[in-house]
Order: sequence, then C-alpha cells, then structure tokens
Amino acid sequence: SISVVDLATREVIDSWDTLKDNGFNPNCIVLLAEWNDPMGH
Repeated sequence: SISVVDLATREVIDSWDTLKDNGFNPNCIVLLAEWNDPMGH
C-alpha cells in the first residue's frame, strides 16, 4: 500500500492499496519535489 503521512503529526492520513490489490509488491515509493536532483546526494 501507499501511505500518506502528515509530517507535522507523523500520522497516516490516507492510504492506497492499488498496487498490492493488483499483485505488485513495491519495496519503497517516495514522491520527491520537482527540484530534487537524484544525482546530487
């Protein structure tokens, strides 16, 4: 499932099970800001 976490309270406020319901088992999906540079860590 994909969980939406409120960073201020650190509580899960919503979740989606679309991938899991379709047989996928993703390890980790992280949504990053547009300005994020994946090569700049």
